[in-house]
Amino acid sequence: MAEFLTHVVDRDPTAGVLLDFYYQILNTTEVLPPTSDSEIWRFQTIGGFSGLALSVAHLDISPSTGLAIVGLQPARTADRDEGSPGSVGFEFSPLNIAAGEASTFLVIRTDAMHYEDVTAVISGAGTSFAETFGATASATSVPDTGGTLVFGLTLAGICLAGICLAGYRRKPAVVTK
Repeated sequence: MAEFLTHVVDRDPTAGVLLDFYYQILNTTEVLPPTSDSEIWRFQTIGGFSGLALSVAHLDISPSTGLAIVGLQPARTADRDEGSPGSVGFEFSPLNIAAGEASTFLVIRTDAMHYEDVTAVISGAGTSFAETFGATASATSVPDTGGTLVFGLTLAGICLAGICLAGYRRKPAVVTK
């Protein structure tokens, strides 16, 4: 089982463009001792980034202290359009996200002006699906009206630098077999 956090930040609030998408995966599997069957090895959006200029990164440095955040697993590689047009994926293998661990903040920087709900796939021993945010080139997207919330103190500095557009989502992913 996994929990998934997502956040949207506008880097250029005066122009209303340059949306950044932050994702974090928490492996909440309760397996003692942890085994490779309980690890998460991949995260991928299903669409959400077609026709946009983007770059990817991961954040494992605390914006408030500048120190490394201990215990987070970074993504080893990233890909685009793998299996689904407009998708962005992050691979954690060989150092997967074990039970009780979390990923670094996975960052997708875009030139998008709007965002929409998309589905993400979290892969490990099983496959989990979670609703998240993705960019859209369309001017017809409707922002989430759930309000603006900041998740975690580690993103407080980032949110102060830009406008937080959408609240964080923390919901268990649905595991299917």
